[in-house]
Amino acid sequence: MNIPVYDYTLILLMGASGCGKSTLARKHFFDYEINESDRPDLTRTLQVMDGNWLDQEKRREVLKEAKKENYLRIGIVFDLDEEVLFAHGRKPSSDLRIQHQQASSLRKRLRDEGFDQLYFLNSDEETDSVTIERRKPVFDHKNETGPFDIIGDVHGCLAELEKLIRKLGYQENDGTYSHKDNRKLIFVGDIVDRGPDSLGVVRLIMKLCLQNIAFMVLGNHDDRLLRYLKGNAVEVKHGLETTAEEFRNVSNEEKQEIISFLENTPTYYVFDNGNLLAVHAGIKESYVGKYTKKIREFCLYGLTTGEINEIGMPVRLDWARDYKGDTLIVYGHTPGLYVYRQNNAICVDTGCVFMNRLSALRYPEMTVVDVRKKK
Repeated sequence: MNIPVYDYTLILLMGASGCGKSTLARKHFFDYEINESDRPDLTRTLQVMDGNWLDQEKRREVLKEAKKENYLRIGIVFDLDEEVLFAHGRKPSSDLRIQHQQASSLRKRLRDEGFDQLYFLNSDEETDSVTIERRKPVFDHKNETGPFDIIGDVHGCLAELEKLIRKLGYQENDGTYSHKDNRKLIFVGDIVDRGPDSLGVVRLIMKLCLQNIAFMVLGNHDDRLLRYLKGNAVEVKHGLETTAEEFRNVSNEEKQEIISFLENTPTYYVFDNGNLLAVHAGIKESYVGKYTKKIREFCLYGLTTGEINEIGMPVRLDWARDYKGDTLIVYGHTPGLYVYRQNNAICVDTGCVFMNRLSALRYPEMTVVDVRKKK
């Protein structure tokens, strides 16, 4: 069993006394990552809570604290037979039998407690074969230092995108794109819906990303298309109706390729040694470096009131007004007439699909290149 772990993760080891929790912890983690108390220390980037953790109220309290600080929460359950526990040298007792029964019942009870991932070990062989894979987060591209051209919401405007790419100096030769100054493109999401050729935009951006000359973060429209293509219950409106019509005659093979591409597209990227972050709708300073469902929703939709306006869209709040971080955040989602800056956040959505412009912010030059919407 391979268990991937990331920074800002809390791991709860659960099981009866003597089942092998401490052995696994010492085998795979550093001493300073192991916490044997009943309180989490959320100043640590990664910590393993080593204890029985069979009491539901204690688990809920710890998970609540971890959720508040946006930690990923992983549970590892040691569900071994009584005979195996006794073979470990534990003396048969009523307390141990009660613990064993509690551990065996966890499989049914943990699903609704707020864990992001759950793993169950049923034997010594499974415990011995566990590997812990320390992964770099998918959003971490700090080693990519640019220069970059960061393009706002395309929304299916293929002609304008192709024109802007040429204007930025990218050249195509036999289907392969390059730039004489080794620049790369960053798309801040919402590449589909409302415009005349969403499918063409998807195909082009997929090609650019696969050629390692572009990066893309997921926007809320892209996420909705992903759910639609996977057959989830999605309302076909707010522009999706035009994209759905384009996908009507796409082969199943190509649909699966697009699904895979969108599924593996993160909701934010960090570049240039942490100096630059690209996201669709926005991100709080305290979220940077972390990746939970709550953070994913914020990246897709920004700060909202929870209310829906008269056209069925979430009511948005201005998250950038309160942003005080040192990392430059470049985002889209909220269209304006021009690229505009507030604090250390820059919005590059200039409403191309609404008959205005498609814009790119050049980084680190901090200049803007744009093209007008073809009427």
